Formats: sequence, C-alpha cells, structure tokens
Amino acid sequence: MIEQRIKEANGRLKNNYCGLRIEQIGGRLYLRGTLPPKPLSGKNKPYRQRISAANSNQDGVKIAERLAKKISVQIEITVTTAENRASCQLINRFKIFITKLVVTPGDGFTE
Repeated sequence: MIEQRIKEANGRLKNNYCGLRIEQIGGRLYLRGTLPPKPLSGKNKPYRQRISAANSNQDGVKIAERLAKKISVQIEITVTTAENRASCQLINRFKIFITKLVVTPGDGFTE
C-alpha cells in the first residue's frame, strides 16, 4: 500500500521536473537527489544526498512530497539568482570594456 503511494508521488515529482525522489528505508521516508553541499562539508559541488523526510505512512508520503517540491523550488531560486548575478557581472565587465575603448580620428568610427 505505502509502496504504491510512494510510486505515485515519485511519478508526480518526475512530471513536475523535481530532481528529488522519495524512498523508503525501514520506517522512514527519505528524499534522494543531487543537492548543493552542506555547509562546512568541505565539498564545493552538488552531490547525491539523502534527507530524512517523514515517517513511513500515508501522511508521511504527503509530507515528503511537499518537502521535495519546496526544496526543489528553493534550489531553482538559488541557481537562478546565481545565474543572474553572473550575467550582471558579465554585463558590467562588458560596459567597462566598452567605456575603455578609445576612438581615434581616422579609424573610420568618427565623422
């Protein structure tokens, strides 16, 4: 019974492009997926991790699914923010580069 609910929840998570899956180990439900490193872990790249989510029962599957969606959104926001920050830095560097260009008479750029 619980296995079927986990399977259904994992199907919904997959359809929503959530990078986490629910798995049962003993009497607990865990979320498994590639996540950013934990603070002070010494790692600097995302790696596969398990997060304890809830007790292994019907309510636990609902809790684990909601938690997976919430974590997925938080990761997406973090990644998007980092990408936007990198884009802004690139644009600022380009602006600096353009302002440093020297246009000299006779080079075809002046009238």
